[in-house]
Amino acid sequence: MSNWSYTALFIFFLLVIGRNIFLLATKLFSAEPILYELNYKELILLGVSISYTLTYITYQLESKRGNC
Repeated sequence: MSNWSYTALFIFFLLVIGRNIFLLATKLFSAEPILYELNYKELILLGVSISYTLTYITYQLESKRGNC
């Protein structure tokens, strides 16, 4: 995964995850907590973001250890 496009995709997905964490925290800690709802497209994007991020981190850790 030495290609820069994988790293750029990883950074984009980290931003998506960070945005959702921020929105969840603001809705949870507001004066009157509101339900955090995602539409279908946002839910799919968040799921893909989490799975790609975990896969990228796992692959990077394995390649550092020399097993890949």
